[in-house]
Amino acid sequence: MTTRESNNNPVEVGGFCLNLRESHLIVLPIPNSNLGLITSVEFHIGITNNSSNPLPLHIYQSVVPQLVTSDDREIPISVKESELTPSPVNIPQQPNWMEKFTRFFANLVNWLKFRNSAAESEQILYRMSLEKYTSLTFTGKLLWYNNQLQLQFTVGNVLYFDALQAQEYRLRFVGIDFNTNPPNSDIQMTEIADSEQPVSQFVNLRLVEPLATNKNAVEVDGICFETVVAESTVQVSGVEIESPIYVEFGMKITNNTLAPVRFNLFSSLIPQLAERDRYREQTWPFYRMEIAPKESHFPLVMPGDSISFLPFLANFYWEKNHLLYLRIDAADAGIWCFSKLNVGKYYIHFAYYNQNTVLEIYDSDLKSIKLIPDLLTGFIFTPYVELNLV
Repeated sequence: MTTRESNNNPVEVGGFCLNLRESHLIVLPIPNSNLGLITSVEFHIGITNNSSNPLPLHIYQSVVPQLVTSDDREIPISVKESELTPSPVNIPQQPNWMEKFTRFFANLVNWLKFRNSAAESEQILYRMSLEKYTSLTFTGKLLWYNNQLQLQFTVGNVLYFDALQAQEYRLRFVGIDFNTNPPNSDIQMTEIADSEQPVSQFVNLRLVEPLATNKNAVEVDGICFETVVAESTVQVSGVEIESPIYVEFGMKITNNTLAPVRFNLFSSLIPQLAERDRYREQTWPFYRMEIAPKESHFPLVMPGDSISFLPFLANFYWEKNHLLYLRIDAADAGIWCFSKLNVGKYYIHFAYYNQNTVLEIYDSDLKSIKLIPDLLTGFIFTPYVELNLV
C-alpha cells in the first residue's frame, strides 16, 4: 500500500523515547453524518527511559496527539472539558506472575482514577511511571459533532481535531512537560527543554468515503474491503435462555489490483458494534485454547478474485440474568464478546489488522518452520452496516 515514509522514526530526547506501535497505515471510513455513529481506534504508545534518572510525569497529561496533512500543514488541536472516566492501561509483556499483578494494579488504578479526584489519580499514575518502560493506550474516536467531522481523544479533557475531510493525514504523539517535577519531590531527574520534547514516529491516517456503488465497502489502493451481514434482521425475542442464535457476518475482500495479494485471515479480524450516538465497548479477545495457524489462513488472492473473511462462529444468546450477549469466535480461537444488548437497532463493522509482512508457521508435513511472506499490512476498517434485533 502506498504511504509516506519520511520522518517515520521516533525522536529520542534526553534518553526518553516515544514509540507508536501501530501499523503504518490506518484507514477509517467516514460515518454517515445522520446516524451519530462512532468509529473507535486504539493507539498504543511505549515510553522508554534510557536516561540514568527516573521519569516523573503525569502519564495521560504528558503525551498529546499531533495531526498534519500530507503537505505538512498542522491541524489545530482544541480542548473541551470532560468528566473524568477510566482510561485503559496496557502493560508490556512480562513473566506470567508479574503480568497478573501489574494488570491487577492497572485495573485498580483505573478504578481509583474514576473514583477519586483528578489530582489524586494523577499522583497514582505518576508513581507508575517511574520505571524504564511504560505502555499507554489512547483511544481515538471518529465522529460527527455540530456538523463537523472530528477525531477525538479523551485524556481527562477531550482533545479534538475539527473539520476533517476525506484525505490522508499523518498522526504522531508528542511528549509535553517531561521536565515537570511533582509537588514536594526530591527526585533527581533529567531536564528537557520545552522546545526539545520527544516525539513518536508518524502513522498514515486515511479518511475515506464509502464507495458510491456500494455503501458497505471502501477501496484502499485497489483493494476493496466490504462489511458482510447475511441477515440484517435477527430474531432474538422469545428465544430460550442460553440457546444460541447463529448469525453470519464478517468481511469480504476483493483484489482489484493487477498483482496477487496475500492476506492474514488468522488473527486480524476485529469487530465493532455501535448504537446511535454510542460506541459499544467490546472485550479484547480471550483464549480458551491455542490453535496453530495453517498456510490456508494466509491466502494469495489473484487479481479480480475475492475472499470471504468471516468469523469461525458468531451467535447471540440470552444469559440467565436476561441480558443479551453477542459472542464472536475468531479463527485463532479468540473470543470477542459484546454484553448487555437489547432489542433494537445496532450497526456493525470490522477491521483488518495486520502489522507483520512475514510470519512463521509450523508445517506438520515437512516438520519444520515455514515462512509466509508478503502479507498485506494495515489497520483498515469497513463501513458500518445496520443490524436489527427484534
